[in-house]
Amino acid sequence: MKNIILIDYENLQVKNLDLLYDLDSEICVFTGPTQKNYSAELVQSAQKFGSRLKWVPTSRPGPNALDFHIAYYLGQVSQCEPKPYFHIISKDKGFDALVDFMKSQKLFVDRVVSIDEIPLVKKMEEIKKDPIAFIKDKILNVSKPGKLKTLQTAIKKWLEADDDDVVNEIIETLKKKEFLSINEAGKVIYAKE
Repeated sequence: MKNIILIDYENLQVKNLDLLYDLDSEICVFTGPTQKNYSAELVQSAQKFGSRLKWVPTSRPGPNALDFHIAYYLGQVSQCEPKPYFHIISKDKGFDALVDFMKSQKLFVDRVVSIDEIPLVKKMEEIKKDPIAFIKDKILNVSKPGKLKTLQTAIKKWLEADDDDVVNEIIETLKKKEFLSINEAGKVIYAKE
């Protein structure tokens, strides 16, 4: 699922965008007409994204002018892009009514006040911190796959990755920690907790 991140830069001046780099995402930074200067850190971070990042300047100042640009963009893209997940980054609670309406239309959208609050970013940070604990938690609280192939598929889904080496390394670590074992028939046996 593609993540479309809409940053209300007039309301919230983000410092850098590095946490978004690994996401399948498109980023739009909406700026007001009086904003002419951006930090070197933000510009350097933004350059890494190439065509995945757009600067969207508003042409006129005024109350909610930038907000209407974001609302229009949300409407346009929601008609063109198949099932995107929109993330509005803004402290402006005025977006919440729009978010509620879009959710009632079965669209995926949220408003957060910082990049690190985006659910997928939080998940990625949790995985980076301790991938083994993340997978153990999923096994204990989501499902306990009974076959090796099913376990491998589940780990790929949970990590949103397709790297067999990483998946097999995680399984080997879980075996070394005696969390699970796999018999010759490929059946997964979990330790009793």
